[in-house]
Amino acid sequence: MSGKNYSIDLQAILEREVKTITDKKQEYKSKLSQEEYEASKRGLEYRILDENRKTRNIISWILVGISIGWLIFTGVVFILIGSCVLDFSDGGQITFVAGSLVEVFALWKISLQYFYKN
Repeated sequence: MSGKNYSIDLQAILEREVKTITDKKQEYKSKLSQEEYEASKRGLEYRILDENRKTRNIISWILVGISIGWLIFTGVVFILIGSCVLDFSDGGQITFVAGSLVEVFALWKISLQYFYKN
């Protein structure tokens, strides 16, 4: 093995690359002004807000669908109770209907209050 000093070669390579990176940094700074940076940042923020709005809208419609389905189910059960197909005590009937309506209105309240806040 020869007595060549690799550390000097390595140092020269590193210095050359650091100078190249520093030069390119100045080049990139001149290409992207502060105003362009702020505009692209605002565009990204608007895109994130739009995605959040779309997600909230989808979840809200799912809750509305569940609420409508539960109202239909409650109506069918109420009709079956009225036609004596299902036999519950008076207290059970009142509890079922009142509980079902409270559940539906709670889902609607969550949907309106949280998902449509802005």
